[in-house]
Parts: sequence; C-alpha cells; structure tokens
Amino acid sequence: MTIHLLSNTLDPVLSEDCVLAIGPTATFDDCPEQLDILFVPGGFVGKAMLDQATIAFLADRGAMAPYIASVCNGALILAAAGLLDGYRSATHWAGRDHLAQLGVEVSTERACIDRNRFTGGGVTAGIDFGLTVFAHTLGEKAAKFAQLMMGYDPKPPFNAGSPQGAGPEMVALFDKFTADSDTTLRNAVSQVKEQRAASSPTRHQGRMPASPPASSPPDRPFHRTTSLPTSTVCGALCDRNPRPYRGRGVVPTSSFPAPCHCTLGR
Repeated sequence: MTIHLLSNTLDPVLSEDCVLAIGPTATFDDCPEQLDILFVPGGFVGKAMLDQATIAFLADRGAMAPYIASVCNGALILAAAGLLDGYRSATHWAGRDHLAQLGVEVSTERACIDRNRFTGGGVTAGIDFGLTVFAHTLGEKAAKFAQLMMGYDPKPPFNAGSPQGAGPEMVALFDKFTADSDTTLRNAVSQVKEQRAASSPTRHQGRMPASPPASSPPDRPFHRTTSLPTSTVCGALCDRNPRPYRGRGVVPTSSFPAPCHCTLGR
C-alpha cells in the first residue's frame, strides 16, 4: 500500500491552532493520476473549500477514482468539488445543515455508503468509517482483525455524542465554542454556492465524476495507492481484479508480473 499525503506545496500543513504540523509527501502536481481511494479528512475546512488548487485537484482525480471518501467535514470539500452531486453523505452533526445547503442528501449514519462514495460522521465515527472501507476493499475478515487489533469495543461513559443525547445545554455550549469557525464555514458555503451558480452552464463540460453502481466487495485485495490532501488517497483497478465500475485505471505496478492497463467501461 502506498499512501500519499497531498497538498499544493510540500510546506507543512498546520492545524487550526498551529499545534500540529503534517508534512505532505507529494504535491498535487506530483501525485499519480490514478488513485484507488481519494480521501479527504475534515476539521476546519472553510479555507480548503475555497482553495481553487485543492478543488481543481479533487474534481480531476475524482473523475477517475474507484472510491471517493471523506470523514467529518471533509464531505463539505467533496461537495464543493462537485463530487457529492446526486449522492448521499454523512458528515459531522454540526456540518449537516451546511452540507444540505450544497444540495447533498445528508445521512445521519456514522458510516454512509452510496455506491462508491464512502463518508463518515464526526471524529470518532472515522473509526467506523475506516473499518467499513477496510471491509469493502480488503474483506470482512481483515476489517474484523483491524478492529480487534485496535481493541475497538466502545462503551462511552456518557450518552452525549449527539445533540439529542447531549441535550440543549451542551449544544448551546458547543455553539458558543465554535461560533467563529461556524461563521467561517457558513461564509465558505455561501461563496461556493455563488461560484457554482455562476458556472452552472459549463460546470459539467469537463470530465464527469465516476458514478459506478453498487457492487459487492472484491474477491481479492487490489493494489492500493492511497492519499490524503492534507487534504487526499490514490488508486486504480486492473483487469486482474474485474469490478463493474465505469471508471478506468492504469496501474503499472511491481505487484503484478506485468503492467496492468484497465479498459473497464470504455
């Protein structure tokens, strides 16, 4: 498995509070064209939603990636790139109204699957999401083994992981704590809507995002090239692992005796 941590440059990507720095391993320009899993993380995503380099990269790679995925508010970045048009998606509970504003059918599931779109809810739901992706790409046995390795058997001490369980007082405290970031996100959503409205006559003249039908998990693992854009994950399918997807992939890889050149759906 090859994982690419992607950004527009190789400069460290700082967390919102500048406490954590993530070092990209490749730039958008250096990233392989074919990605197995195009994955977008969440957090404070207002700036990323308006970053033209990020959105253009996601729209381009998302047109071919067999799997497109996000956790938390990463769904809002996918939506800004047009990759959730016509799809159902999960996101952090506080981002659901924003996601709906972008025309996405919002799911309240911790891990949501709609054809080849895999999306997770907020923060801890990323574990459920990860195990779900594991099961669909590597098989249920591998996912169960990963769950056992993590000791993932959650029994939270409080029923406060949702607005319904936490109650009005906790929700009000949350709203106060996140007021500034919510305003930033709300403004970003408004700008994305304006941009999409202005470009709607020509929005889909380029490559269309892949929209494969639902399918069962593969019979065997496929070669994976994975990335996060620090913000993304990579990939392709090959004719040695046929699947009923309409996307196409070209994966020269040492995993096979000879390079594989997929022509699925051509």
